[in-house]
Amino acid sequence: MTSYVKLYNAIMNKDKKMLDFSKHEQYTNDIKLLEEYKPQDLKKFNDLYNQYTDLREEYSELFYYFDGIRNTTVSHGIHAAGIVASPITLADNMCLLYDNGNWVSQIDMEEIHDLNFVKYDLLGLKNVQIIYDTYKLAGIPYQRSYEVDWDDQKVYGDIITSPIGVFQFESRPKIALVKLGEPRNLGCMNHI
Repeated sequence: MTSYVKLYNAIMNKDKKMLDFSKHEQYTNDIKLLEEYKPQDLKKFNDLYNQYTDLREEYSELFYYFDGIRNTTVSHGIHAAGIVASPITLADNMCLLYDNGNWVSQIDMEEIHDLNFVKYDLLGLKNVQIIYDTYKLAGIPYQRSYEVDWDDQKVYGDIITSPIGVFQFESRPKIALVKLGEPRNLGCMNHI
């Protein structure tokens, strides 16, 4: 399936911090619905949204152009591990391209489920085996998902310090958002 890279929904503020403005209102609404969030999380996202509205007023000419180019596709590729499952014939219901022996959907991977198609991301993560082998070499029992402390604040602190090596959090914009958002649980990580 095709993957389109859009111009990032962020700008730098005066302090050279990356600010993502596309979802602050969504974050705030989501946080109000979820009991697991602490009041300081709600305050942080409300503060960010207020900062956004203040910046929009202060730099209205800049935002005129920013809004015009936001979500502009700047490149595209093929999702190497994305597979579409469907009870109907894909060739009769979506645009497909034959590329190097594979049929590739021309619908963006983020939008394909909006059309009620099932998308699987079958990623072969070698890291899982590396972690398993490391546990084995260290003589430590390998932890299963139900044994992991998913709220370990030391882990989130390390991720905030440097998310390098955390799958899908290694790009510069994501690193900036992790540092700005300071996630302290999986729900916060999901919003980044």
